[in-house]
Amino acid sequence: ADPEEEAPTSDDLFNALTTEEFRWVEDVYTNHDRKYYNYTGYNSFEPIKSELYRLQKQYDYVKIEKFGKTYEKRDLLAIHINKNNSKDIVFLTSLIHAREWVAGSITMNIVHRLLKYNTKDARVLRDNFHFIIIPCLNPDP
Repeated sequence: ADPEEEAPTSDDLFNALTTEEFRWVEDVYTNHDRKYYNYTGYNSFEPIKSELYRLQKQYDYVKIEKFGKTYEKRDLLAIHINKNNSKDIVFLTSLIHAREWVAGSITMNIVHRLLKYNTKDARVLRDNFHFIIIPCLNPDP
């Protein structure tokens, strides 16, 4: 770094953000109540729940389990992905605490990749493990 060069200011950093990033942030705050699942942005509990049930209809080896209710009476849901009745279980949970929404997105993307991708790795995982995934362990706002 050139010692004569000034360090970037917070204004420089702000101006470096792209229009696309601003649209994404706006999407987080304005589209949080939509009913469809968006694999590239923030999702509240309703789109997550809808996507889980859609996947259950699409794949015969996917089952949704209601395993309880929250304090505010929302269903607690787990998705089971078990193509060959495997006894070896992989258990994943996310969204246990508030303000960690990215964890739910990562978990739903794992579900998506396990089901939709036809790579060797995805096939090996689908064929040899029983995945129990809870994408939203605490859906109460």
